[in-house]
Amino acid sequence: MTITGNVKFFGINQIDENTTPTFTSANTALLDFLFDNDRLTRLTSIGSNDATPEVWVLDFGSSKTFDRIFIDNHNIKSGKLEYWNGAAYVDFSSAIAWSANATVTHYYEFNSVTTTKIRLTMDTTMTVNDQKRVGSLIAFSEIGSVLVNPSKLTPIWPERSVNHRGAKNGSIYVIFGRKYKATIQFSDASITDIVLFETLKNYATSFYIYPCGGSGQVELGFRLQDIFFVNYTNEFNPDLNGNLYGIGQTLTMIVEEV
Repeated sequence: MTITGNVKFFGINQIDENTTPTFTSANTALLDFLFDNDRLTRLTSIGSNDATPEVWVLDFGSSKTFDRIFIDNHNIKSGKLEYWNGAAYVDFSSAIAWSANATVTHYYEFNSVTTTKIRLTMDTTMTVNDQKRVGSLIAFSEIGSVLVNPSKLTPIWPERSVNHRGAKNGSIYVIFGRKYKATIQFSDASITDIVLFETLKNYATSFYIYPCGGSGQVELGFRLQDIFFVNYTNEFNPDLNGNLYGIGQTLTMIVEEV
């Protein structure tokens, strides 16, 4: 599958609480910062500098299969990410490496691999002698990409908050958090896309949606960093266009972040 900018969907992150980490200096107790789906919590080296590479080995404990990597809110200027082929660490079919990098979010597609562990080597940082930091690292498999983008995709970030009134009727506003929610409308979905949506509806667990499809835009919700772990929360509702066969179907999908 190629990066066309069409909405993509992915399975679960193979990096999870069952992964065993080996870090040069970072605190292994904070491993979950890599997979908590919060880009602002960053796993950080301790006492590192540009002369001291930080190496993170993530051992899955059993063989895992995936074909996509997403790494976000990192400050790696030079380094690489490899997988264990049973005898050595090797490059993915599309090598993941950085040299003079100045971008904090990257998405990679490669031929599917089955491996027990991956190794992230961070040599230098964008700011000289900074600590090495990564906000999210996701190793997952693509479920599918739509053939035709939705006719409308409306994102909102519903919040859980309380607005109290003070003694002088002033606002005392407390926000506990907010999560992504999107209503996605397809007006001429092919049977291929309808089958994809049914697969997502019947999926045994939550999944990732990538609205920009790996081709980042500037608008909020469609940037390269905007990937969301969601549930498909409305009913599966394909409907014939014009009550006729062979001209596509309409469907509305609502997804809500976990």
